[in-house]
Amino acid sequence: MQEIKKVLSLHQRDYYETHLSIINCILPIKLTPKEIEVLACFMSLEGDITNYRFGRLGKKVVMDYLRIQSSGLANYMRDLKKKSMLKEDSNGNITILPILLPGDKVQEYRFRLMKDTTSVPPPVSSSIDIIIEDDTTEVAMPIKHKQEEEEYA
Repeated sequence: MQEIKKVLSLHQRDYYETHLSIINCILPIKLTPKEIEVLACFMSLEGDITNYRFGRLGKKVVMDYLRIQSSGLANYMRDLKKKSMLKEDSNGNITILPILLPGDKVQEYRFRLMKDTTSVPPPVSSSIDIIIEDDTTEVAMPIKHKQEEEEYA
């Protein structure tokens, strides 16, 4: 067995985006690429704005950088809250789930991937086939999950 190693030296926003992409595989609820990008932008804010990163100014910086409208950002933030990646307290203060925050300067990972040969593998497709019968034909139609069909502004 060969150990795979790689050292990356990344700038601020890329550091957070790469970190979120790496840990996404172990999260119980996966983030979409755009959710990773939005969250990484908030995480990369520096200076005094970090105390209120989800305030009006922080949101404006993120919207300008990603070139999205406030309604689009609101949708991403709503979804991140539903996935429990962002937490809002009773005062309306929003914080990032601590497990998502990497070290300030360095973050190391150690994964062990093991092949399980004792159990039945999960199905490859996440779609469901439904058979619709009428008098003349049978048609198999793949049904996609609602989350896959959602688009953001």
